Amino acid sequence: MMGIKETPINVRTYYKLFISSAKKKAEIARDMLSANREELGKLNKIINNNLQNYFNNFNIDLLKYEEFILNKYIDGRSLKMCNGAYLNKGNNYELTSDLYELLKYAKQQKEIYELEQDLNKFNRMNILTLKEYTEILRVYYTQVHKELILNGNGYAFGNNIGWICVNRCRITGNKKTLDYAATKKREEELRRQGKRIYKQEEADWCTRNGIEYKAEDKRVFRDDEYCYEIPLLGCKLPNAHKLKLKISDYRHSSIRGKTNENLIEQATTLIENYITSSLGATTDDFSVSSQDSMLDTMDS
Repeated sequence: MMGIKETPINVRTYYKLFISSAKKKAEIARDMLSANREELGKLNKIINNNLQNYFNNFNIDLLKYEEFILNKYIDGRSLKMCNGAYLNKGNNYELTSDLYELLKYAKQQKEIYELEQDLNKFNRMNILTLKEYTEILRVYYTQVHKELILNGNGYAFGNNIGWICVNRCRITGNKKTLDYAATKKREEELRRQGKRIYKQEEADWCTRNGIEYKAEDKRVFRDDEYCYEIPLLGCKLPNAHKLKLKISDYRHSSIRGKTNENLIEQATTLIENYITSSLGATTDDFSVSSQDSMLDTMDS
């Protein structure tokens, strides 16, 4: 039995699919636009030949409507008029045909306008660079995160995948959760100090040989009252109960794996270097007392 090769999906793959889809949609819109314009030309000739009929029977002077004169949709004024006239035609079936053609003409104008808007959008999508596409995704999902976290809203996926939300859960029981980032930091600190780090196999060996075992436990446990979970709800895919969300680190590669404390230290160092190189000063020169004296000088 041959194995199935799985191709990893990343942003570049999604980008290529996005561009391919935009090209196909643009081709379809272009073909539909051509067919609709041809149909509109035929209707325009029919209506031009019946201008007097519309005025005599319906008191409609089409020459007062810019959309008819320019033969294009602008703000829908003609469409509103045609809808109103068609709805108020009564039971006169001979007039129904004339009004139907007029209404169809106004709708055709709007459909062409919408197709032109779509085609313009698809063409713009087609020339997006990978960098621009990635930035759009970043802005969009940043807003999604705000809606999920700050406003408590859910996010619905397509294709029967379901939807997700952020749940705030109170932690109960005595089960401790390992703080991986803090544990890693403590381990590095213990190694710098030259201290022995606790290992179970070494402890067992010392116990068997009656030797006192002295070592530092590198583990740091979280002391949180609450935790957050992101469940997948309403999934209609086969074996949906087996599906689990895998949370990925979406941040830039330069800061992945770093804790907030690491980033604060990094930012502080960058600020200190900037102050030193640009202003010829250090952060000590900007103490509270020196800032107060500067403000006093400005006030005086």
